[in-house]
Amino acid sequence: MNIFVTSIGEKSGKTIFCAGIAGVMQSLGYEMAVFKPVQTGCKYAKDKQFSPDLNFVKKMDPNIKTYSTFNYKYNTIMKW
Repeated sequence: MNIFVTSIGEKSGKTIFCAGIAGVMQSLGYEMAVFKPVQTGCKYAKDKQFSPDLNFVKKMDPNIKTYSTFNYKYNTIMKW
């Protein structure tokens, strides 16, 4: 089963919802993964770039696999 979560707004709870549903399904014995195709506002720690959203998911359950394709610092995206 695949679930696609989307919204046009920021701070709408997409990451919290995904972390919650993935954590529940993982606890029921399903193998879960969370994929974030584009992450803006990446953070840096020890000269390594990471997604704060996927980091949040990993804190909920470290056994959930996380994937990301494109990671950008906030100031590299053009604002219209």
